[in-house]
Amino acid sequence: MTDASTDLAGPVDVATPPSLAPVRGVVQGCEPGDYVDRRAHDADRNLAWTHGFGQDPERCLVVRVGQGVRWRGSLSTHPLDAEGGDLPNPIALHREGVVQFERAGTFGYVCGAGHSGMQGAVHVAP
Repeated sequence: MTDASTDLAGPVDVATPPSLAPVRGVVQGCEPGDYVDRRAHDADRNLAWTHGFGQDPERCLVVRVGQGVRWRGSLSTHPLDAEGGDLPNPIALHREGVVQFERAGTFGYVCGAGHSGMQGAVHVAP
């Protein structure tokens, strides 16, 4: 479910990951050089939230302020929880797996049921 103001869809952007000097330390297994750039207006920001997610390079994303990310999968089996990174973490307030990022920062997330490897971070660039 999206509304007209949610910027999620588009073709896959295979740009080289940007320099992420503002990212300090590791957030949910995401090192500064691990982030996949999804800042382009038409970039795909939909994540398959399933077992094996920990092997997906897109578990560490870069987006811009004002862009959204959608976690697709069974949120009842794998509840999306905010954990790690900057506070307050907007992932804690997701609506059905959709988060609109309104401020810069690095925000971690995990599977609230404790499934190993289901974790990552979103770095939000200004």
